[in-house]
Amino acid sequence: LNAAGTDGAASAFFLPLDRVCYTLSSLQKGIPVLRGTCQASFLFKAFDELMKVGLLDSHERSVREKEKEATGMLLVDSVLCEQKKLRPGDILLSLEGEVCIDFVHLEKILDSKVGSSVEIKVCRGGNELLLSVEVLDLHSLIPRSYVELGLDVVHGLGYHAARKTHLPLDSGVYLARPGYVFESLGCDWGSLITCVNGQTVKAIEDFVRAIEDIPDRQYFPVLWYDMREFRRDRTLKTGFAKMSRAWSPLKIWRCQSVADASPEEWESEELAVPSRPARLPEPPGRFGVLTGGDRLVRQLQASLVTIRFRTDQRFCTEALESGSSEGVGLLVDAKRGLVLTDRHSAPQSLGATEVTLGGCATVDAEVLFI
Repeated sequence: LNAAGTDGAASAFFLPLDRVCYTLSSLQKGIPVLRGTCQASFLFKAFDELMKVGLLDSHERSVREKEKEATGMLLVDSVLCEQKKLRPGDILLSLEGEVCIDFVHLEKILDSKVGSSVEIKVCRGGNELLLSVEVLDLHSLIPRSYVELGLDVVHGLGYHAARKTHLPLDSGVYLARPGYVFESLGCDWGSLITCVNGQTVKAIEDFVRAIEDIPDRQYFPVLWYDMREFRRDRTLKTGFAKMSRAWSPLKIWRCQSVADASPEEWESEELAVPSRPARLPEPPGRFGVLTGGDRLVRQLQASLVTIRFRTDQRFCTEALESGSSEGVGLLVDAKRGLVLTDRHSAPQSLGATEVTLGGCATVDAEVLFI
C-alpha cells in the first residue's frame, strides 16, 4: 500500500513502516542509521513461479511448516558486478539459519551486519548452496561528493546507476548536469565519462587530477557513453570540450558529519587556477578556394569567417533560450581583427565567442559593439 498516493515520489512511504521506525528510533537515540546491502536486489515470487526456476517441493514444505501463511519466497533479481557469489535466479532459502521470506526480515538482518558477512542458503537450479556474503554499507555506495566546474556537475557512479546498467562502480564518473564545459561537445546529462585529457577516469578523484591543470579556454579530449540509451547503444563517443573557469571555479563538494549521528554538512574546496598560460592558437594553414560561382563570392571568401556564440542559459538577455548560436561574419579589418556579423550570430556581449578562419583555425573573440 502506497500511503502517500503518488507513485514514484520521494515522499511516498510503503506500509509496513518497520524500517522507518528503526530509523526514527536510531535518530532519537543519537546513533548512526546503518543500512546494509549484499549488492543484490530481491523480488518476491509465488511458489508456483519459483518451481519453474528450480524450487523443490521439499523447500516449499519446509517454509510452510515454519511460516503458515507463506505464499512465496524471495528471489535474487539482479546483482552488481562486484557481487561474485550471488546470481540472478537464486532462491533465498535461509538467512543466518532462519527462514526469510519478506523484505522487512531481510533488511533487518543486513542492517545489523554492516561490515561483516552473513550466511545465505540459496537454491540454484535445484541445488542447495551455502554462501558467505559480505555486507557493505549502502551509504558508501551512494555518491557523497561531486565536482562543480563551469556550471557542470559531475559525481561518481552510484549504486542505482551501476545496477541499472550492470556496470562496475569504478567505470567512470556520472554527468548529472551538463553546463558550460561538457555541453560544448554534445555530452548531455546521464553520460558516463571514462577518459579526460588522455587520462582514464574511474572515480571522482581521477577526474579532478585530469582537469585541474587544464588552463582556461583550452580544448581537451573526452570519451563518454550515453547511459540513457545504454541498453541499445554502447558506442564509445569522443569529442573535445573547452575548459571554462570564468563562470564558476573548480570546486569539490563533500558531504560529511562531524560526529556519529550528527547532521551532515556539505563543505566545498576550491582548487587553484593553474598558472600555466593557455596555449596560443596555431597559425592557419591552407584552406580550400572556390574556383567557380559568383565573382564577388570568390573575392570575399578569404574574409568569410564562422562565428560561434555561447552563454549560460541563466544570463540570456538577448540570446536564444538555448544560449548558443552560430553564423557567418565578414573580416573587415585584418590588422585590428574586426569582424562584422548579424545580431543572431552575436546577440549579446555576455558570453564566449569563437571565430573560425578559413575553416582551419579557431580563435577566441569578444563582442566589441552591438
